[in-house]
Amino acid sequence: MVRQTQIELREEIGYRACRIEICWTSNVFLIIAHKVRLFVAYDLEWDPLELGDQEEIHVQTFTLDEALEATRLECRCDPEAA
Repeated sequence: MVRQTQIELREEIGYRACRIEICWTSNVFLIIAHKVRLFVAYDLEWDPLELGDQEEIHVQTFTLDEALEATRLECRCDPEAA
């Protein structure tokens, strides 16, 4: 699972983590059942995968407190709703 998470990080934000921890896992039952996992990535290093045509990466950096506050303010309760 950590290997796949590394690939996802590199695809989505262009960074590789030196260490990844799974902090929370939950089964969510909405229309279909799926798992939601919260990962914390440490010591990120720029290491993007090759982008496909028409793909761009725009990285925004937040402290943990800023990210948590933005989540509270924008009511992002569903991690799949972006």
